[in-house]
Amino acid sequence: MSVTIDDYFLIEHNWVKPVIFRKRWRTSIQKAITEGEKKSALFSWPRRTLICALSAMSAAESNYIKRKLFKNLFSVWGIPYWQDRTLLIADTVIGNNVLHVGSTVDRNFEAGSYCIVMQSNSSYEVLPIDSMTDLSITLAATITAVWPENTDVYPVLKAIMKPVQKLGMITSGVGDITIEAIEVFDDEVTRAVG
Repeated sequence: MSVTIDDYFLIEHNWVKPVIFRKRWRTSIQKAITEGEKKSALFSWPRRTLICALSAMSAAESNYIKRKLFKNLFSVWGIPYWQDRTLLIADTVIGNNVLHVGSTVDRNFEAGSYCIVMQSNSSYEVLPIDSMTDLSITLAATITAVWPENTDVYPVLKAIMKPVQKLGMITSGVGDITIEAIEVFDDEVTRAVG
């Protein structure tokens, strides 16, 4: 079953606080009549959770966060794995389907999932990943914009957010929020051990 992303949450993590990345396994323990136990996996792959602390540094960013959360809080989100950033090492060409990047090693890039090429929360392109090598990402679609060398590239987490999200306002325009996003299972993704 393919999971569709309804919206993207693209306010970058505030690096004063750590990004928290967790993996969650679930098992069931069944007792046998003979007093033995049997464990069975409830998840075929561990679910990932990303906890990010965000800071809105202007009234526009605060309003962007509020608008996004109010509109789509219970939807499926695309959230960059902020800790897995890599950079383009060459300009992209419109119509091409390969991104040449600094590295994909030990990052959450996965075939069947998505990556995001991003300059800001209003200038980005989301692209489906077909396959990868250590220094390139082959896409399942063509690039539709020119992205210069040193543009950020992130893998995307398909997730739902915990329903209680609170934007703590420091001033009328500046605020902090910590979001917790839990992965939505998508069986079209080729899982990689990372």
